[in-house]
Amino acid sequence: MTGVNPLRRLFSVDYMGHKKWWFTFSALLIVAGLVSLFVRGGGNPLHGLRYGLEFREGTRIAVAFRQPATVADVRRVVSRFGYETAQIQETANVAGSGRRGFQVQVPTLTPAQQAE
Repeated sequence: MTGVNPLRRLFSVDYMGHKKWWFTFSALLIVAGLVSLFVRGGGNPLHGLRYGLEFREGTRIAVAFRQPATVADVRRVVSRFGYETAQIQETANVAGSGRRGFQVQVPTLTPAQQAE
C-alpha cells in the first residue's frame, strides 16, 4: 500500500492549481452583484437603487381608522394639506392597534406642522 487513501485521491480538488479560474469566477460574481444593485428593469435601467418608504427622508405618519378606508381616501385627505406627492402604504397593524391602516410619507415637517 502506498499510504494514500484511494478515496482521498478521488475526491481531492486542486484549488490552488486553478486559482486563476477561481479568481475570475469570484470577480464575475462580484461584478454581477454590483450591477444588479444599480440596474433595475423598466424604463431607464440606470436609475440606481429603488428605496422603499422606510429609507426616504421626511416625516412618516401612521394612521388607523375606525371605518374602512382606501388609499384614494387617504390621498384625498392628505392632498387637502398640500401634500399631493405623499407616498401612502397600506399596513396590516398600525402601532400595535390590531387595525389595518396606512403609513403616509411626506417631506420633513416642522413640529408646528406635525401638530396639525
